[in-house]
Amino acid sequence: MRSLAYFIVFLLICITGCKDFLHEENLSYLDEIDFYKTSEDAENALNAIYNLLDDQGAYGASYWRVKGLASDEGLYEGNFSDIATLANASYGPSNSEIKNVWSSFYAVAYASNIVIEKVPSIEMDSARKVVVLAEAKFFRGLAYMELQRLFNEVPLMLDAPFSDSEKYLLPQSNKVSIQQQVVTDLEHAVTSLPLSSAWGRPNSYAAAALLSRMYFLNQDCAQAKKWAMVVINSTAYSLESDVNSLFKNLNDVNNETIFAITRSANNLGNINEDLLPPSLGGSGNYRVPSSFLTNFDSLDRRIEVFLTEEDDRYYVTKFWDEINESDGGTTSVDFPIIRFADILLMYAECENEINNGPTAEAYSAVNLVRARARQALVNEVLEVRDILPDLVGLDYDTFVEALHHERKIEFLWEGLRWADLVKKEWLIDAVSKVKPTAVPSARNYYFPIPLFEMELHPDWSQNAGY
Repeated sequence: MRSLAYFIVFLLICITGCKDFLHEENLSYLDEIDFYKTSEDAENALNAIYNLLDDQGAYGASYWRVKGLASDEGLYEGNFSDIATLANASYGPSNSEIKNVWSSFYAVAYASNIVIEKVPSIEMDSARKVVVLAEAKFFRGLAYMELQRLFNEVPLMLDAPFSDSEKYLLPQSNKVSIQQQVVTDLEHAVTSLPLSSAWGRPNSYAAAALLSRMYFLNQDCAQAKKWAMVVINSTAYSLESDVNSLFKNLNDVNNETIFAITRSANNLGNINEDLLPPSLGGSGNYRVPSSFLTNFDSLDRRIEVFLTEEDDRYYVTKFWDEINESDGGTTSVDFPIIRFADILLMYAECENEINNGPTAEAYSAVNLVRARARQALVNEVLEVRDILPDLVGLDYDTFVEALHHERKIEFLWEGLRWADLVKKEWLIDAVSKVKPTAVPSARNYYFPIPLFEMELHPDWSQNAGY
């Protein structure tokens, strides 16, 4: 008999490929089948969520295409029109890449709802049940955090089963309600998940880290700082001495990555097939604008290992393990969702905002990240370069500029740049500077709700400008 995990993944992936995830009749079938009886059923239902995180739109190809190309860190020179419109800011509601992101994150939310609703009635080890439910709430919170940030007011689906009539009556929820649900789910995860967990599984600090990010993106610096300090004060995480080692197969398990989507030989990622140049097994269609790299020191370790230059074009090599995957192509390198460097830089920015200028703690946090960028592990010897001096003597504005200068290269193509630009309302200027043919406008502060959903929900409001 097929496992529950296989069944749910097969069904949900089929659904995301159909014309409408939220209204496919087969969804109700998940609730009708009498699967949810044993602890094995509970584990399989939870594992289904993990499998969906690798889907095309949920931390797969469409996710980083959408976020990377819609920002100023990516250019596209291929022939796929839906991808090209992401890069020039002319995308609309029928864009297939945007649809993939929408459908995949709703699949994650729905699979999480199944666990949250069905597992409580299963007879199993009580301590393990608490963790299973907390992981499901962690992933539901993560999914809705992504959906709200990308699409603004979206339907907040919190139940696994729903009737035929309810399928077509799902209302949009307002921004505040969605964010409150994200906080509720993640705070539950903070208190119910263990302080440490197996690699690739969320723990309490991962939930705290996501809470910090959620508040940070919504400019609630008091709360963002509070949750960042939970992670910092735990002393459970630290920066890797050489940033290059973060994206290597032999160092997938490290003290900096707080939560990541895990890859393996049986679960390869395809990010390098797009991002690498043809000489390294990639498409050569994606590159970083040369003007994006203005004012970075060439000896900055991040410039050195995150990028390669060929024929005056810059390509992303960040996720390429040149030792173990020398031919490029698919990769088993893990994809980070949140890491300690982000916690430090969010904390530093919040300190600056709260105090109307940088504090000693703010300088300490950002200078840890800069100090690491001076370091390179060469022939097993840590080399420290005479570059990137510690930041000192800045005012509020210059500190903000310095922080975002660090963030733009530190998190290159990790899916953070677009949201950073939106938060500061810098997106239009940033994209215009590096893409002369792009047409960014205020509408690009959200993505359009997919056309198929709008056609089925005439009472929904499309995001402005679409």
